[in-house]
Amino acid sequence: MEQLQAQAQMPPLQKEGIDIPGYHRAYLEFRERGDWENAAKALETVLELEQAGREQVEYRQEAQYELAWRKDMEATLKAVPDLNNPASQLAVETDRIINEHPYLFYIPQGFNKAVEIATLLLAAGSDSELREENERLRAHIEQLQSSSQPARGGPGRPPRGQPTRTEDMTMEEEEAFLRDLTRREDSLMGR
Repeated sequence: MEQLQAQAQMPPLQKEGIDIPGYHRAYLEFRERGDWENAAKALETVLELEQAGREQVEYRQEAQYELAWRKDMEATLKAVPDLNNPASQLAVETDRIINEHPYLFYIPQGFNKAVEIATLLLAAGSDSELREENERLRAHIEQLQSSSQPARGGPGRPPRGQPTRTEDMTMEEEEAFLRDLTRREDSLMGR
């Protein structure tokens, strides 16, 4: 991390202690005096330093990307301990996503986004497993319910046992009970 930080913050380029603006001023001075040989050398040095500067900018930018990636990765590893186990499903899925989508390296918080995507994919997979289990259990419940139904349809017989005591009922309850009893008996007799 320290090496990446140092690479990301390199000082401006110089040659023999002089930077690009210094060589550019020297070029202009030599040209004004008519010293074409030294003007050409100063201009070549300016071009050299500019080319080296472009390369250094690319190098610095790459170091900044890697530094940001590593910081993000360390923070995510602390927040999600399951990622520290390389055999865990989350670690395997995160690794697969990073390998299939290397551009995540250049996106801010790319590692964190890869972990989020892996988490969502694993959750979606477990949801489908739960749906399948739910359907299987529903089918089993329906089978149990259909097997617990009587073989022939129609009204069942009233339970045998002690008749209901009409003494404990209100007058309306007793009348309803007797009407229901009469209706059942009439249906059994075929009336």
